[in-house]
Amino acid sequence: MKKGKRYLFLLVGLALLWVGLTVACETEPPVVLRFSSSPAEISTGESATLSWIVKDATSVSINHGVGVVENVGSKKVSPSATITYTLIATNSGGAVAKSVVVIVSATSPPSPDTSPPVISGVDVSNITDSSARITWTTDEPATGQIEYGLTESYGSITPLDNNLIKSHGVTISGLNASTTYHFRVKSKDASGNDTTDTDRTFTTSATADTTAPVISAVNTSGTTQSSVTITWTTNEAATSQVMYGATTSYGSTTTPDTNLVTSHIVVLSGLSASTTYHFNVKSKDASGNERVDADRTFSTSATADTTAPVISAVNTSGINYSSATITWTTNEPATSQVMYGATTSYGSTTPLDTNLVTSHSVTLSGLSASTTYHFKAKSKDASGNEAVSGDYTVLTSEAATEVGGIISTDTTWTEENSPYKVTSRVQIPLGVTLTIEPGVTVSSSEFLVNGTLSARGAEGKRIVFDGFEISTAGSTADTVVDIDYCIIRNGSFWPSSNLYSPAHLTLRHSELSNMGEVAYLQGLGGDVYIEYNKFTNVGRIAVGCTHNVYIRYNLFDTKRPGQPPGFDCWIYCWASGGQDGSKKVIVKYNSFINTEGIAIELATNASTAAVSATENYWGTQDTNAIDTMIYDKNDSILITNYIEYLPILTQPHPDTPSLQ
Repeated sequence: MKKGKRYLFLLVGLALLWVGLTVACETEPPVVLRFSSSPAEISTGESATLSWIVKDATSVSINHGVGVVENVGSKKVSPSATITYTLIATNSGGAVAKSVVVIVSATSPPSPDTSPPVISGVDVSNITDSSARITWTTDEPATGQIEYGLTESYGSITPLDNNLIKSHGVTISGLNASTTYHFRVKSKDASGNDTTDTDRTFTTSATADTTAPVISAVNTSGTTQSSVTITWTTNEAATSQVMYGATTSYGSTTTPDTNLVTSHIVVLSGLSASTTYHFNVKSKDASGNERVDADRTFSTSATADTTAPVISAVNTSGINYSSATITWTTNEPATSQVMYGATTSYGSTTPLDTNLVTSHSVTLSGLSASTTYHFKAKSKDASGNEAVSGDYTVLTSEAATEVGGIISTDTTWTEENSPYKVTSRVQIPLGVTLTIEPGVTVSSSEFLVNGTLSARGAEGKRIVFDGFEISTAGSTADTVVDIDYCIIRNGSFWPSSNLYSPAHLTLRHSELSNMGEVAYLQGLGGDVYIEYNKFTNVGRIAVGCTHNVYIRYNLFDTKRPGQPPGFDCWIYCWASGGQDGSKKVIVKYNSFINTEGIAIELATNASTAAVSATENYWGTQDTNAIDTMIYDKNDSILITNYIEYLPILTQPHPDTPSLQ
C-alpha cells in the first residue's frame, strides 16, 4: 500500500461494513551507488581521491575530517597511515553506510642531495646589436642565472629565475653593438647545491637589419594559354608576391604569401591566351625590408598544353587496420586521385580531388585488416593532361576488436584487446555496467546508455575516443556516465537528443577537440560536474538544468569556427535554478584563451537564465575587453539577468590545465 492512499475493505461478520483505511508506508532509506578510492593504495605523503554517488539522501557525510558533502562528488585525501573512510547517507527512512580502505605504505626518507647540478649544452642564439639568448641544460631541475660583462670580472647579473627546470633560457638585453661579452651560467638545485659554468664569450652584431633581400634567378615555367608559374630565389628568408598586367602599370597583384622562404613559387592563373604580360616579383624579409625586382615579361601560349604532369615521391603513411594515406608530388599543379585494390586490376577509385596542387595527399578508407593493397596515383593538369604512376603496395595492420549491439552483462574493455571498433551503437541496459580500462582506444564510438558507462583512464594512460557520441534516451535516475582522463575527438559528446535525460554526468580531466556542440544539458537527474578538462576547436556547452552545474578548472582554447549566433560561444544558458531557485550554474576557476567574440551568453526571453562567473582567467585584465566576451542584460533588453564576473584571476588557476 502507498502512503496517503485510501483503500476500501469488505469485512464479513454480523453485518457488512465498508471501512476506509489510510495506510502509511515508511520512506525507503538512501542508496549508495558508489564509494571508492583511486588509487586504493598510496605511499606516505601521496594523495588518493575519494569518489561517491548517492541517491535519495538528505544528508551525506564522511568521517576523518571530510565532513558533510554533496550527493555526488570527489575529495582528495592524504592520510599518513592506513585508514578506513566511512560514508553515511541519511533521510527520513533511515541511514546507510559504506566504507572504503585507503592503504598507506611507508616510504624510506631519501638520502640528502649533496650533488650540484651538471651544466651542459650551453648555447648562444638570436644575437642582435643589443641582445642575445643564452640556453643550457642541467641534469636535474635547478634555478637559472647569468653573470656577464666586458671582462671575466663580469659586473652584471641577470635576475634569478627561481623556477626549478632542466631546460634554461635567458635573454640578455641592453647590450652594445659590435661588442664581445664574457658570460657564465649558474644553476642551483632544490637542495641548495649550486654550480657555475666556465667563462664563455659572444659578440653582438654590428647594427639592426636594414638590408632588403637580394632577388635572383627569376624564371617562368609551365606556361599555358591561361597560366604560368613564376619562381625566384632570395639570399634570405622572405615573403612572395607578384605584380602583373598587360602594361608596366600592372594592375593585378597576387595575395602575399607570408611564409618566409628563400625559394619562391607563385602561379598566375586566369590569363588570356597569346598575350604578353609584364610582371615583377616582390619579397620582404622578417625585418620588413622589401625588394621589388625589375620589370620582366612572358607570353601565354597560343595552343593548349599537351604535356602531362610528372609524378614523383610516392609514399604511404598513417597506416592502420582500415585506412592508409597516399602522398606524392607533381612538377605542376594538378588534381589528385588513387586507384587501388587487392590486385593490379585495382577495382576501386577514390573521389577526384579537383584542387590543382603540387603536393598531393589522398586517404584510402574502408580497407581490410592485414591485407596487401596495390595502388596507383593519378594527376591531371589544368589542360586535361593526365599522368598515372607505377604500381605500389601498402599492407594494412592487424584488425581491431569489433564491438556493438546490446551488452547484457557487466563488461570490461581491456587494454590487451585494444583498439576497439564500434560497428553498431553500443547499448548498455539499466543495471549493466560497461567499464573501459586506461589505455584503450575506441573508434566510431556511439553509445546508448541506460545503465552505467565508466571510462576512467589515468594520467599518462588516457582512454582515446574517436568519433564520440552518447545518447541516454530511455534513461533513469540510476543511469551514470562517468568520464575521466579521456581524449575525445570529433562527434558530439552529449547531443541535444538527450533532452530531459535523468542521468548522472561527470566529465573530468579530459581533452575534447574538433566537435560541434559539446553538450546540451537539460533535465539531468543530479548535479553535473565538468571539471579539469581542455576544450579545443569545439562548440558550446548549452545549459538548461534544474540541478547545480559546476563548470570549473577547465581550459577553453579557440572556439570552433563557423558557428551561428547563440552557438558561437563557450557556455550558453537558457535556464537554471530549479523549482525553488536554489540550483546554480557555476563557472569558476576556468581559463578562456584565444576567445574571439562571446565566451558566456544568456538566452533572450528566458527569465531563469543565470550564471555565476567569478574568479576566471580571461587572458586579459582589461574589463572592457572582458565585457565584450559576456552577453547579458547589458547587451539586450530581452535578457533578464546580468552575468557577474568580478573578481577575475590575473593568471590561470594552478589546477586548470595548461596550454601545453
